[in-house]
Parts: sequence; structure tokens; C-alpha cells
Amino acid sequence: MSGSVLVVGGDGLIGQALAAEFRAREQPFVATTRRGGAGVQLDLGNPERWQIPSSIDSAVLCAAATNLAFCRDHPEEARRINVTNTLKLARLLSEQGVFVSFLSTNLVFNGDTPQVAPDAPLDPRTVYGEYKAEVEQELSGTVKDFAIIRLSKVFTHAMPLLINWQNEFREHRTVEAFTDYRCAPIDLGTTARAIAEITAGRRSGIWQLSPAEDVSYADIAAEVARRLGLSPERTNGILSSEKTTLEHIPKHTTLDASRARNELNLEFPPMPAVLDRVWDS
Repeated sequence: MSGSVLVVGGDGLIGQALAAEFRAREQPFVATTRRGGAGVQLDLGNPERWQIPSSIDSAVLCAAATNLAFCRDHPEEARRINVTNTLKLARLLSEQGVFVSFLSTNLVFNGDTPQVAPDAPLDPRTVYGEYKAEVEQELSGTVKDFAIIRLSKVFTHAMPLLINWQNEFREHRTVEAFTDYRCAPIDLGTTARAIAEITAGRRSGIWQLSPAEDVSYADIAAEVARRLGLSPERTNGILSSEKTTLEHIPKHTTLDASRARNELNLEFPPMPAVLDRVWDS
């Protein structure tokens, strides 16, 4: 069995899923929190109070400011968390001989190409994607042994969007969803298994987690309606410009996940099967 894993951001959705995965594997781990109380304290916004355990072999950096609107509207604060302090932490861990897994995103690309290759040029069009791309580029000069794990859109039973849609359907309302905004859904359980395998196994390089096809949010809303025994006509497809101003609307959101499929024996099913897994969880 490999040594202990540090889960930075252990109280987030991915961090909690990783903790459950490591328990199932009987893999020793330590999870951090930024909310105070019990546990190892580590807030990316406050590096002066970091607690970094000494007896760890690998670490996965789950903590970040992930809201796209927050990063766009508060670029300095978001950069301090997502770039400056993330790289500082990665460097400190590397100096202890720790393998570092960095969670990134499909948004490091411009979205012009489907199933984009791992070695494709980075070309982010959002502030959040820009900061993730900057860390990716800096890691090779900062960390000795690391993995970059790019994720498409992670779906979970606690996803606010799915909860809100279900509530609206049950209250006999029509759900509005974007026809021009797409995502490539992956379920939280598969995501956690992949991250655990890569991090605990110290599997370096670039990894991408994504299905082969993406779908519009209107398609997802229609599928949610069907699962509740309702007609898909209870959804109203609208353009994103009718409700909000988005930084960027990518044509494609999928990544080439062939390495994860072949080496980790993972399956990234289409959207209906992802919702099956979300419902089962």
C-alpha cells in the first residue's frame, strides 16, 4: 500500500468524495479544512496559518476558487488563491518529496475543438481557465513530480442546478435551460476513483477526464424531466444571452480521455448514464 495522501480541500465536494474513496481502499489520508474547528487547517487564502503534515507521500490540490463569475469579478483575489498560493503550496510540498496532483479544467482550452488532445496548446477564454493554465505552465519549474488532472463538468447529487430543476418541476413550473451552452458531464464517483488512482499511485503527466460527447443544458433539463415522469416539453430552451452574460461560450467542452480509459480502465458514459450514477449515489 502506498503512503499517506494529503487531500487539500477535504471539505469540498471532490475532497469529500476522495475521502470516501480512500476509506474504501483502506488508503491512509489526511484531509484539510479552511473552516476552522477540528482537522488540519489549510486555507489557500491565508498561507501564514498553513498546517502541512510531514508524513505524507502524495497530495491532491482540490481547493480553489472555482466560480467563474467570482474569478471574473474579483480577479486579484482569485489569482492570489488559484495561482500565487496554489503554486506556493505545490512548491512546499515538492520540497518534502511529495507527489502533487493538480486539478485543472477543460477551460484551459478555447473550446473550438472536440476531444482536445492533452498536448494541445493552451488557450483559455475565461479568467478561471486562464489561472488554471498559468499554474499548469508553472508546475514544471516548481514541482519535481506531479500530475495535471483536467476535468470536464463534474455532476453530483448535491449539484444546485439539478436540485433547483427538480424542485421547479415538482412545483409544476417550466424549467428554462440554455440551448447554446454545453458541458461534458462526468459523475463524481468516477472522478474520485480516477484522482485517487493517479495520486496514490504517483502517476505523473497529464490526465483528462471527459466523455466523448457533450450536451446542452437544455438537453440535460429535458432528461431530468423524463426521470421525474414528466414531458420534456416542461422545459423551455433559451439562449444564454436572454438571462446572463457569459465570458465565453465554447463550441465544444470534451477532452481526449483515452489515457484514463486505457491505463485506469475507466468508463466515461454519455449524459443519461451519468445521471443514473448521480441518482444512485
